[in-house]
Amino acid sequence: MNGLDLNNMETIYKEKWKETLNFLMLNKLIRFTREPYIKYFHDEWTAGTSIPIESDSISEIKAMYINLVSSCSLDCNACEKTRLFPCISCVKTPDSYRPNYLLNENTIIKFMIELTNHGCNQIFLTGGDPLTEFDKLIGFMDIATKFDLNFFLITNGMLLDKNKISVLKKYKLQILFQIIEDNVEYNREIENRVILLKEYNLPFRLVLNVPNKFILDEKNIRKENIIQNYPHEDLINPFKNNLMRPTMNISFMKQNKCLQFKMYMSQEGDIYPCIAFYKRSKYNLGSLKNRKLSHFIVELEKIWEDKSLQNQFCNDCILNEYCMSCIVLKEQFNNLVKCNMRIH
Repeated sequence: MNGLDLNNMETIYKEKWKETLNFLMLNKLIRFTREPYIKYFHDEWTAGTSIPIESDSISEIKAMYINLVSSCSLDCNACEKTRLFPCISCVKTPDSYRPNYLLNENTIIKFMIELTNHGCNQIFLTGGDPLTEFDKLIGFMDIATKFDLNFFLITNGMLLDKNKISVLKKYKLQILFQIIEDNVEYNREIENRVILLKEYNLPFRLVLNVPNKFILDEKNIRKENIIQNYPHEDLINPFKNNLMRPTMNISFMKQNKCLQFKMYMSQEGDIYPCIAFYKRSKYNLGSLKNRKLSHFIVELEKIWEDKSLQNQFCNDCILNEYCMSCIVLKEQFNNLVKCNMRIH
């Protein structure tokens, strides 16, 4: 990213610029370079916490999503529904019959080195459900955790048991799974897994699997109300202290904020802007085996700033800057004639 000209920011913020600048510096959201620009990063999800970067490093890639397996132990109807957080919730990929792309040790080491060199500190392991091929997951972790990165395992949680938890506890790893709006039986099972995770003191967070129709309700206009107004309070109560909450960091990025500073690797080893673009040939940036990470970053930056990805229906809405829906899901709003959140 090229950063922002300080003179322009002073013009925009006027007397409030000093206060804004101090906030950004205190929270380590910026750093100064030799040129008069601010380098910045945007971190929408940090597992419930804010993870600042060191003042002498720049996060060109903040989070990497790695699809280790395509298989899943469940057949949930939630995977068929449009929902708010496909990048965090577990997602069964369309081609579950495909042979999984197996990273060898040399590829993993090379990739981890490149990620750390470019400022990445979060690795999200997803699928399918990585727990369906536990040996493969552990083989990856044995190599990758030699690097100073934070690892998150996205899973439906159904295969978690005492044996697996005792093994996972050896790694710097946090479990991420979800509660689903209309799946009472699944949520009850998740509650049992939470008890186990607490017993073994393995860090975890839960994500609300929120249908998109929910955010089109004017009562849920602000992010914090997504949790306060969630219609199934009985599902939330057992987990409310462990819920992953969205954070709203100050960011000057106007285009495609949800895509910024992250990338997704499919089980075939191909790189995409995020999992929601999977199988869209236009956004397949190529194989990790054939190119360096710096090449992908150049291509990703073009997509991050691509105005054509913006949905015109949403563009003139005041809330567009704060809307939680991702770019891909917004495409499904094209035919809407009414949106209760829409404000001109």
